[in-house]
Parts: sequence; structure tokens; C-alpha cells
Amino acid sequence: MEIIKEGIKYSIPGQIKELNQTITFIHVDEETKKFNDGATTEEVLKVIIDRLKTQNTKNRSYETNQAIMRCEEALLWLIKRNKTKLENKYKKKIAERQLKETVDEFIPKVEKESEDLKW
Repeated sequence: MEIIKEGIKYSIPGQIKELNQTITFIHVDEETKKFNDGATTEEVLKVIIDRLKTQNTKNRSYETNQAIMRCEEALLWLIKRNKTKLENKYKKKIAERQLKETVDEFIPKVEKESEDLKW
């Protein structure tokens, strides 16, 4: 395996011929701040799990079963991470919205009270 750009782009050599395959992960370009499409870690794990399960039907082994279990566990942890990130993002948005609504309700009341206090 060759790291082309750490965390983003990798080259994987073929085992028989020189058929390199490139995996590019989804990312935001640091220079242009543009979104670049690519694979997710979760999708790559799903491919690996499928490959291991297929191999395991032909040649069952304890080690392959363990590898499948660990890859599935890794996938579950990443899904949980994404769910938590989304929940926190929405909680923050909800809290901001509630604060704005509270302020929007409070300001007219304060303005009215201050008018009532004018001599």
C-alpha cells in the first residue's frame, strides 16, 4: 500500500500484475475548502466484510470469523460516532433556535415594559 495523501488517497498494488487501485476518501480540500466526493470508511469496511464473508463460505476458519466480527464491530462504532455527531449537531441547532425564540419573545416584553416606565 502506498499513501498518496495521508487520510485521503491510497494506492493498493495488484497481487499478480501491476494493476494499482486507488481509494480516495470523501474530504474537504484544505486549500479550496471545496467538498470532494469519495468513499467513506464505513463503505470500505462493508466491502471488506463482504469479501471476508465470501471467502469464509469457501474456506471456513476461526480466524476469518474473528476478522469478520472485528470489522463489523468497527463498522458499528463508526455508525455510532456518526449518529452521535448528528445528534449533537441537531441538539445545538435546537438550542440555538430555542434561545432565539426566547429572545424574540423577551425583547418585545422588555420594550413594552420600558415604554410603560417612561414618565
